[in-house]
Amino acid sequence: MGGSGGGQDADRLAPHTPDAAALWQDLDELVYYQDFPFCSSSIYAQYRVMKAAAEGGVKVLLDGQGGDELFTGYGTYYPTT
Repeated sequence: MGGSGGGQDADRLAPHTPDAAALWQDLDELVYYQDFPFCSSSIYAQYRVMKAAAEGGVKVLLDGQGGDELFTGYGTYYPTT
């Protein structure tokens, strides 16, 4: 699997660059699946990656979105004194 030499997996990679029209088309479904307020476009980027993976037949995909907030990785999440 994988490796820096490319191979079969590298041949399946394709860039995904959504535009404003794609965002408007996906927005209702994105909000439904997110089911939580969000303020960053990174959520949409993640959604598009997950959607592309599903369309490619991937059944399970793990990522780290939200880990910083969970583990207080940003100063704004530290308790104020």
